[in-house]
Amino acid sequence: MVSQEQPKRPRILSKQRPSHSFHEQFKLGKILGKGRFGNVCLGKHTQTGTLFAIKDINIEKMSDKLAERLLAEIKIQSFLEHQHCLQLYKFFVEGKHLYLVLEFGETSLFDILRKKKYFN
Repeated sequence: MVSQEQPKRPRILSKQRPSHSFHEQFKLGKILGKGRFGNVCLGKHTQTGTLFAIKDINIEKMSDKLAERLLAEIKIQSFLEHQHCLQLYKFFVEGKHLYLVLEFGETSLFDILRKKKYFN
């Protein structure tokens, strides 16, 4: 469920450079998960205190083909509006890192299924 504090997701993600860098706008917290190309961390917006899930992806390790697929996924996710999909609010490319600012879910699908112990 989306928190009332979170801003509305932009319909089209701007290609313009943000006026402030990622690290000026967000503070990274504990690691929520790890993947092949990076981590998902809890992030806090420095001005509002709103919590987000931040995917920190090392794009330097990716092949060009995989990077193209990732950009296609970002474009698709930027238009998704569904209660069962995390919303993508913003993204930043800084150096060798791509930061995806996503809706923070209190729990994961994996945790829900593990508690139920079955799926029907």
